[in-house]
Amino acid sequence: MFLIRGSGRYRGKKITEAVMTHVDSLLGGKESVPQLLEQYPDESSSLEDLFRISDQLHQTLVPVKPREQFVSDLKAELQSSQAALLSESSEQRQLRVTRATNTVGVLLSIVAVTALITRLVGIVVVVVTFLSRRCRSTAPA
Repeated sequence: MFLIRGSGRYRGKKITEAVMTHVDSLLGGKESVPQLLEQYPDESSSLEDLFRISDQLHQTLVPVKPREQFVSDLKAELQSSQAALLSESSEQRQLRVTRATNTVGVLLSIVAVTALITRLVGIVVVVVTFLSRRCRSTAPA
């Protein structure tokens, strides 16, 4: 959780909750800005900037779709592996299943860590931008 300069922990928590709710609604394809600004009227000026940055990040980071060649190659490889599995002994099959399970676990962990890092980078960008704008607006002219 981050703290907004010149504010208490409670305000920082409210802003964090509002931003996280906004991000969840963006990922769900819903518009939540007016409702959130009404729900947090004391933080609306801070939230508007954060929501705008979140919207820009959401528009910039697009989902990745695998190429058709990759999908077809993977399907062929899996079908080939299945045929080989059916002809193997029980011990060999068990060993291969264990290796495949471990490999899938590692791949899923890598994807999860990548998603977490991406989200954290996005949050850091939002916080840094917010704080730098806040500092500029409070700096003497």
